[in-house]
Amino acid sequence: MKFKQPANGYRYSIDAFLLAFFASRFQSTDVIEFGCGCGIVSLLMAARYPGYRNFELFEIQPDLCSFAKQNIQAHPFPGRNFTVRCEDVRYALPMLKPGLIVCNPPFRNPKSGRIPANRQKAVARNWFFLPPPALFEAFIRMRRDENAALCLILSAENISDWLNAAENTGLAVTGRILVHPSAGREPQLLLVKFGSRPGSVLDEHLVLAGEDGRHTEIVKEIMGGI
Repeated sequence: MKFKQPANGYRYSIDAFLLAFFASRFQSTDVIEFGCGCGIVSLLMAARYPGYRNFELFEIQPDLCSFAKQNIQAHPFPGRNFTVRCEDVRYALPMLKPGLIVCNPPFRNPKSGRIPANRQKAVARNWFFLPPPALFEAFIRMRRDENAALCLILSAENISDWLNAAENTGLAVTGRILVHPSAGREPQLLLVKFGSRPGSVLDEHLVLAGEDGRHTEIVKEIMGGI
């Protein structure tokens, strides 16, 4: 699979592969993606699991919507339906009632840290349009029912902001993988599933690089087995 993306501005990274791997554990006929960028996460999920039939992708930036549409056209999946909508998910009315919503959200509060000069990067990295409370509210409004799941990849740096916002909207963590850059180092990313039916959550761990600095076998499978 080959994906078109901007030469400058937003560019996908290993985050997209990790999120697609994590979300593909959870089955649903209908899937919505918030902030789809160039469409890579939904396409990787479609490649992993044939049970996903309908995808509705939301992206607020028109130029990224164009890349998503091009990538979908370049990777046809018979029997699957993809719709790209250049809209703000805070106000959009979805066509689907999904059992699964996925998102690689902006990681940073715009009030903290440096904001990139490139507008496309700034919108993708900072939650100007999709802060945690708004994302969770959109999930609750769009989901099929209380059994629906929301899968996110988040920065460990500000995970408390996300957990507090989830609790305030009546959601709880129902699955979690801690992503470590290498063995013995603290996790920098978290793959988190949120839902309305909390239960016991057993943390899993994923190590990206071995002692030689190369990807571990599981990461090679995630990156290359799609």
